[in-house]
Amino acid sequence: MVPDKLRIIIAEDDDDQRNGLRDFFTFSKHSVVAVATGCDFYKALDGNIFDVAIIDVGLPDQSGLVLAEYLRKNSDTGIIILTGRDNEEEQLKGYNSGADIYLTKPISSLVLSAAVTRLAERVNKRSPQTTDSLPVWTLNRLTWCASSPNNVISRITSVEYKFLELLATSQQQMASREYLQSQLYPNADKQNSRALDALVQRLRAKLFPTSESETDCPLKSIYGYGYHLSEPFKIIS
Repeated sequence: MVPDKLRIIIAEDDDDQRNGLRDFFTFSKHSVVAVATGCDFYKALDGNIFDVAIIDVGLPDQSGLVLAEYLRKNSDTGIIILTGRDNEEEQLKGYNSGADIYLTKPISSLVLSAAVTRLAERVNKRSPQTTDSLPVWTLNRLTWCASSPNNVISRITSVEYKFLELLATSQQQMASREYLQSQLYPNADKQNSRALDALVQRLRAKLFPTSESETDCPLKSIYGYGYHLSEPFKIIS
């Protein structure tokens, strides 16, 4: 059974399209959150669960494909990619990122509403996703080692370990740049603020050397906000 009132999140940077979709689904008695950026999308996820997400690919701060991948790995939310990119390569990228449905603009509200309803029915029948079904990294606080889901062990520095621990223990495994800097470099001035960027680059090269793009790398940047981990990290002693 699908609840009469669905929880829907919309990520669309075009004001007219975003407001139009929000008003349509609100009029249909659904609970709707509509955002224009990836940063606001992550903030909206904090403490909230959605039945369906409608995501545009071309957001100003982060690709909608990255948002879709994050949702797929961290929730059971149904994902609809809604974009003007209609070539085969883009569609394959969308499905590979975790989308359930890939739709191209322009599209009527009634057709989109039907897709949302059918997807919600399928999502409602899924078994709840648990971290046991996801690839899990481990962080050893005694040895300062990070182990991948494939048991590849990497030695990391104390600051690198603390950075990963801060993310792993934060809500939704994400944290703001300001918070991370205050915890890692409390005495740094603005001229030394690039230390955090250098740390992230080192960690990506050390732990995720085969990642060809940020979409493939579990350590992701949230433009205008900070960083998050798209795969579970477990702390062990």
